[in-house]
Amino acid sequence: MKTIAEIRARRERLIAEAARQRRNVAARYVSLRGPASVVASGLNVIDWLRQHPLVIGAAVAAVVVVRPRRALSLAARGVFLWRALRTIRGFLAEVRVSS
Repeated sequence: MKTIAEIRARRERLIAEAARQRRNVAARYVSLRGPASVVASGLNVIDWLRQHPLVIGAAVAAVVVVRPRRALSLAARGVFLWRALRTIRGFLAEVRVSS
């Protein structure tokens, strides 16, 4: 059976090791701060747009009124991307099930 002193010494070693590991992780991933902040900003924009769907509707209506051909082109591209995403998701779901 371990004594209290041994348990405390082990605890101190574990705390020191955890601190060292945290420093190593921080040093390795410091270069990701910039890209992470860009991603966070993008997610904030997406959240704001989800809370304000009328903004998206107004933007779409403006494009349709100002440039109808461009709107049709963008709609076709959007449908293509949507279908491609559905196909890829379906394929990934099948691969996960079979593996």
